[in-house]
Amino acid sequence: MTNPQILADNYKKILTILNNIIKNEDNNPLIDYPVLIGSRAAKWHIFSFREPNDWDLMATPLQTTLFINKVKESNATFKNIKLIYYPGGGLKLAGEYIDQYTADKKIISFDIELVSEKVDLRNMKSIFKDNSEDNMKVDNMQDDVIFEDNSKKSNVEDSEDNMQNDVELNFDVFEDNSKKSNAEDSEDSVDNMKDEINKIEFERFNDVHPKMSALMILELCRNIEDKTMLPLLSNFLCIVAPLKILEALKTSQIYWPADFHKNISDLHLLRILLDYNKDKVSIISTTM
Repeated sequence: MTNPQILADNYKKILTILNNIIKNEDNNPLIDYPVLIGSRAAKWHIFSFREPNDWDLMATPLQTTLFINKVKESNATFKNIKLIYYPGGGLKLAGEYIDQYTADKKIISFDIELVSEKVDLRNMKSIFKDNSEDNMKVDNMQDDVIFEDNSKKSNVEDSEDNMQNDVELNFDVFEDNSKKSNAEDSEDSVDNMKDEINKIEFERFNDVHPKMSALMILELCRNIEDKTMLPLLSNFLCIVAPLKILEALKTSQIYWPADFHKNISDLHLLRILLDYNKDKVSIISTTM
């Protein structure tokens, strides 16, 4: 299995990638609000449900950009944010934001699965390349400049008094040229980074294709009236997925080795609340 890949860990870069995806989508929204799933949604329905750790959402690329912009407009700030690509799986936005003006500095963790009706987010056309080697080269160049600057300063101090002004003048000229060169290199690096980000493209769906489960969940939640608001974000509503959808999602998760006991416990509770056992008993009694 191919490892997940972090496409961007800066909200501006992430917005660029998402906006490029949005260009290939219809203007008609798939659903009006993101959909809240997971233990947070279960807790909304069931007060006695265990305390959730984060906010799990399903959202369109447009809704995800609105979420990012809403955080930036509010009193909150991103503590960390990553756009992660799972080859053959899709895109996920994960991270944390924090209220920077309160004493308790409450941290909100989020995990957003992106869903598109027109763009196949499971298949990326081009693979994003890490620029770490280029960054190391830039750092080494800056170290060389610093060493050379210090060397020149030492020579100036050791020079004769009648030559000092001329040497300092020459050094200032060199330093100015060095700064200009570094600034130009920095601008080139930013331009290259933008080019790399803009190269990230995803395949479009064919006219006839199997419908993804995440897309089906959004369609099933279109007319759900239960809604809640994300913390610290005024007027950013999300639909709360109904218990039957939460039960179906939890059923798929019990096959994961990680957190098996937690998932199976959640599943049992959801099925009890949905009266699945009662339905099973009634079916057995009618067949006897």
